[in-house]
Amino acid sequence: MTEPRLGIAYSPRGDAGIVIRGGVGLFANTFPGNITASVFGNAPNKFTPTVNYGDVAMSNDAISSQAVAIASNEAFQNGFSSGDNLIQLQQALGKVKFATPTFYSNPTHFRTIKAIEWSVEIEQSLGKRDVFTLTYAGQSRI
Repeated sequence: MTEPRLGIAYSPRGDAGIVIRGGVGLFANTFPGNITASVFGNAPNKFTPTVNYGDVAMSNDAISSQAVAIASNEAFQNGFSSGDNLIQLQQALGKVKFATPTFYSNPTHFRTIKAIEWSVEIEQSLGKRDVFTLTYAGQSRI
């Protein structure tokens, strides 16, 4: 997608005492990086179990949420390489409930976010080292 932009600068007296600037442009966010990162956070690249039960304790306690997460990860890693399905993964843990991994699925249709942005600026020199600047900037989603 093209993102055209136009900017101008004008000094009415030509002595750089007053400068008027302006610009307008089309901006687009074609594919957000967080969507890409979310896909790579899916299993088997990364196993993130959702454990909503168990005691808050260390992994040496078999019914702690930490122990369930570790056991689920080990069952998943071993089972995934063997082609196990969800029922087989759950059976591999015995009495401990298998904590399923989180999963991100992309939307079927992406819409590119587009916006027009603009700005106008008036700049007045106040001496050798000082400048007064008045700026207006805006944006409108298309």
